[in-house]
Amino acid sequence: MQNNSPRDISSKRIGLPILIIAAVLYGLLLIPWVVLAGLLVLSFTPLDTPFAYLTICAYPLLVIGCLVAGFVLYRKNHYRAAILVIPIPLIDVCLLFIAYALIWP
Repeated sequence: MQNNSPRDISSKRIGLPILIIAAVLYGLLLIPWVVLAGLLVLSFTPLDTPFAYLTICAYPLLVIGCLVAGFVLYRKNHYRAAILVIPIPLIDVCLLFIAYALIWP
């Protein structure tokens, strides 16, 4: 029998809505990424930035992997870890945006 402390119960109550909202949000965000990845693979030439298209194609896999990992961690009662895994794709997008903002003239 599990000993549910008040902290675990509150994490459980907060964790599930965050996971559901993130799943819906990431599902909507994946639609343009898949289209963009398909178009960019066709537009890159080998002399352009090498492996840039792999980064763009790999982003949807990162999102799907983080969602699956978040739900698996939630199912195994690791609520805080599930909440920490979910924003990884958003952090990735923010870092890319900051990097391009600093590099772009």
